[in-house]
Amino acid sequence: MLEINLDNKMTNNFDAELSEVNFSYSKGDYVEAFSKGVMLQEKMPENAILHNLVGASELALGDPKAAANSYARAIEVDPKFLGSYINLGSLYRSLNMNDEALSIYKIALRLDKTEPSLYYNIGNLLMDFQEHKMAQESFQEAIKYNPDHLDAHYNLALSLMDEWKRNNSLASTLYDLEEKSHVSVELLERAKGHLEKSELGNRKNAEYYQLLAEIQLEQGDFKNSEKNSKISISIDTEAYDSYLNLARLKYRRRDFEGAVTLC
Repeated sequence: MLEINLDNKMTNNFDAELSEVNFSYSKGDYVEAFSKGVMLQEKMPENAILHNLVGASELALGDPKAAANSYARAIEVDPKFLGSYINLGSLYRSLNMNDEALSIYKIALRLDKTEPSLYYNIGNLLMDFQEHKMAQESFQEAIKYNPDHLDAHYNLALSLMDEWKRNNSLASTLYDLEEKSHVSVELLERAKGHLEKSELGNRKNAEYYQLLAEIQLEQGDFKNSEKNSKISISIDTEAYDSYLNLARLKYRRRDFEGAVTLC
């Protein structure tokens, strides 16, 4: 009986120490998280969450090689721990090791085909490859399993807008002001819908408001387009696309001097 109580007490102590590591990391004290984590690894060598936290701390401190080793150690300890696959794949992507990243994500998908974060990260990787159709499918899968995945909605909108711009090469120029039959209304509407669903996570994102303003301009909603361009500039005074959007609006109103000034 005493032996069981001691074991339980040790487990509770380890859980408390692990929580301390997690708390240090979550508040941005990566040195403390790393130091405590490394010390705790001697007591908890089979804890994948701990190795994952140490890896995240190492990455935040600028040591991606050490972080990759820690993520790999977490996977070795617990091959079913998805968090380390996602983190390792993201790390590979940041190092432009895209083939390695895709391989890691494919392994993780075999473990769990319903994890939204996997599809979201695969979508990001496919956007790097300019494979926008497949990226959009991945973001849609992420949204299917988590309809409130704000980042997936936002990046899906980005991909749709990129596709629209490539199909309408003059869409972002100052003088492209008249309706054109080749403009894809559906792509714009879908992009706008996903942007609106991601609004909660982008209230401080200048690009978000600029994309919305650009869509609204193309749809003829000039009042809201102007409003959102100004919100974008209020967040980031160097949001040059927003100045361009306002210039296009002034040009439409025949305020040529104002358009030139903004340009």
